[in-house]
Amino acid sequence: MPVEPTTPGAKLVEGNEGFNSLRGPNWFSLDTGISKTFNMTERYALDFRFEVFNTLNHPDLGLPSSGIAANGNRGPATISYVQSIQRVMQFALKLHF
Repeated sequence: MPVEPTTPGAKLVEGNEGFNSLRGPNWFSLDTGISKTFNMTERYALDFRFEVFNTLNHPDLGLPSSGIAANGNRGPATISYVQSIQRVMQFALKLHF
């Protein structure tokens, strides 16, 4: 009976899978922002900020499944989820005094 590799003191067995043999899709995300400071008086200033995360609303796919079947054959790798968030926009105001 094989020993689980998570068992303390278990001997790890090297596999025969090559380096970087299972790679996922490329990741692309563009975040943008603009800001403007309005001087109201010598003592007070107001900062206005507008930020957009994932500006292009580009879906970034997750990693493919890497499971091995019970008979040792590996089936086709499937991607079953999207890893990135949808476009998020936010406004912010900050008063300096």
